[in-house]
Amino acid sequence: MFKVRMKSRLTIPGERDWNEDRCDGWQSDNFGHAWVIDGATGLVAKQYIEGARSDASWLADALQEHLRRQDPSNRALPNFQEILASLHCAYACRTKNKQVPDFALPSAAAMYVRWNANPTPKLEFSHLGDCSAVIAWADGSMQLIGSLAHGVWESHLNAKIADLNENGRDFSRPLIDQLRETVVANRQRMNQPDGYWIFGTDARAAEHIQQETVTVGSTGQILMMTDGFCRLIDPFQCYSPAGLVETAQTKGLEALMHELREVENDDQLCIRFPRIKPYDDAAALLLSIGPA
Repeated sequence: MFKVRMKSRLTIPGERDWNEDRCDGWQSDNFGHAWVIDGATGLVAKQYIEGARSDASWLADALQEHLRRQDPSNRALPNFQEILASLHCAYACRTKNKQVPDFALPSAAAMYVRWNANPTPKLEFSHLGDCSAVIAWADGSMQLIGSLAHGVWESHLNAKIADLNENGRDFSRPLIDQLRETVVANRQRMNQPDGYWIFGTDARAAEHIQQETVTVGSTGQILMMTDGFCRLIDPFQCYSPAGLVETAQTKGLEALMHELREVENDDQLCIRFPRIKPYDDAAALLLSIGPA
């Protein structure tokens, strides 16, 4: 028999004094759950929810509260359609009589995992967006869950930035301003049949949540992360997925967060590693699979 235990978790803001990433979890002797959430940075200066640092941070908090209320011992997975419908109602109530453009609706990538020890230990992942998990087993094998298994979400945007760097970029203006038309057009594809599905205020996204079950047959480590932390793998190439898990275990998440900021500091103009934001919020959570 094996047991899953939360070892550490950490989240830090990017270039602002507030954070739109979240990570947390809960465990007992036989059950537990954990998650990482990455609120999508808004594209307008205006915030539609009064009292929140941003609409994205409000959504990340609200989604996290719903996840905290889930019972990982329940046979059924969380009712994500009910959760998203509740978020829709809450956002509509908080923004009553305000005209919110489609591209300004709050959204978040997220990955949720729950585990049990009876009768057969297993991990059940549910995710949308560009969060990732790396499972490093004791025998040296590895499994990738989420974005890392399918490629970088913003690769097309990063390619545009690389082209802009070589062909007339205005270094006096933020990249987001020079690529606003592209970024807004992409955000308008949010939760559309010809676009992409993401956590937010549209309950239809629940039908598209990706779910994967992993049977636990040996000891190992699980690293869950938002795309800001995953930069250490891609595009920064500081670590392989397995190497990042090993370093998280030996040196700790705080040391890795410090390394992440050092790389970003050394490339603030986003030339060596093309990306839309020089700094990004980052969250990571490390789980250990050990003997019961």
